[in-house]
Amino acid sequence: MHAAGNIFDLPTGRVLVLDRAVSHDVEALADGAFFAHGCAT
Repeated sequence: MHAAGNIFDLPTGRVLVLDRAVSHDVEALADGAFFAHGCAT
């Protein structure tokens, strides 16, 4: 995952929480599943 100019490695079981204002993208290096959840308060 790329977010706010940084690269994050998210292996199985890891979670990254971002503020809604942080631009980000996701790159899959292998086949797998990805879960994205959005919440507004």
